[in-house]
Amino acid sequence: MSRSEPHDRRPIVHGRAGHAAAAVVAVALLAGACAGPPVPNTPVPATDVFQELALAGASTVNLVSGDPGCSDANMIPYAIHAQVKMPPGAAATSDVYLFTWASRAGWTRGAVAFESCRSEFAAGSKAAGRPVDEIDISPYRMFGAGWSPALKSALTQALTTAAGDGS
Repeated sequence: MSRSEPHDRRPIVHGRAGHAAAAVVAVALLAGACAGPPVPNTPVPATDVFQELALAGASTVNLVSGDPGCSDANMIPYAIHAQVKMPPGAAATSDVYLFTWASRAGWTRGAVAFESCRSEFAAGSKAAGRPVDEIDISPYRMFGAGWSPALKSALTQALTTAAGDGS
């Protein structure tokens, strides 16, 4: 090809077609990846449980990490104590003790210690003679005294959503 001959644009057109084909392949691969097996729905961190609780209609006015509501120091790493209002404008707060384990196996192993902690709480002055409610949804466990039916429902909904597949 001499300098005076018109430049052949076929490689450029072919290059653009190649880019378009690559884009189509990339989109197809992404669509195939989305159509593949679902990604497991894993539990959220413990503090996110209270975000789910807000979506269920309650408000959290205080969070204290490491307060298990009992004297068992081994439960401290798993515990968060929250004061919750249901409905959000209510004057009174309810105590919620949330415990989170890293796995279903840990949750299962922690059952006895949790029950002991809950029993100690129920027998103490913090429960003030009120019945103690409990919710167990892997990897979470929760207890508190005198929950209203609406609060217990909101807590159950929040834990269920937060737990994902519970693994």
